[in-house]
Amino acid sequence: MFPLSKGLSAQCRLKSGGGRTYRMRCAIRHDGCWATNLGSSPAVYDLKFWSGVKLDRTRVMGTFVVKTHEPLDVVSFNRYPLEFVDVFEEKVSLNEFIYTVEYVVEDRLKNTTINLLFESGCVFEPPASVDGKFEIHNILAPLKANFSKLKDLLSKHKREFRVLEVKTVHSIDNVPRISWKKELTPRQLEAIELAYRKGFYHYPRKIHIAQLAGDAQLSRSTFQEHLRLAEVKVIRLLLGAGE
Repeated sequence: MFPLSKGLSAQCRLKSGGGRTYRMRCAIRHDGCWATNLGSSPAVYDLKFWSGVKLDRTRVMGTFVVKTHEPLDVVSFNRYPLEFVDVFEEKVSLNEFIYTVEYVVEDRLKNTTINLLFESGCVFEPPASVDGKFEIHNILAPLKANFSKLKDLLSKHKREFRVLEVKTVHSIDNVPRISWKKELTPRQLEAIELAYRKGFYHYPRKIHIAQLAGDAQLSRSTFQEHLRLAEVKVIRLLLGAGE
């Protein structure tokens, strides 16, 4: 296991000024969260988180995509108070269904993974996957001390935590600020620019994926794939994860 630093930073900012950022791949046990509850269903064969944002002290916004072998009431697996939820079901074949879920939940105990990541000064790098009762994350931080703080917070909430790998990656300071567009395919660039223009990244959102797909004259699943891949690339560049 990677030896975590004992010291904690006074200010947790992703840009450390040293031209580097740290990426940790880890497994976090979370009994009872939406994702792990879904992951326990025999109908589910793939589940990935694509976004997670702490809105304020208790509210968390996120997006995940779950693939199943049969129709599934995905909302019934949630145990948190829901403020907003949008579920899109796509039947790919007779035994293949894809559910895209966008939500805002109230985390009154402040023990969701996203809440603890933000409190520790770390940043979620999508996608995160679910393996049994563990969430498998890639996490970015300006200092190894932030990982230590995350470990302490998880221990406080009795959450099992395993470090799988830690790497040093380049900082955004070494990446030209206009280069992110060059990293995207034409379709990905069109998708993310359309989403931005139409208010998809406002809170509350001014438009949903289905409407954006219609504007782009693409199926929802195709447009969403372009958009998610674009978001992943942009996040990695802006947060200093481009190697």
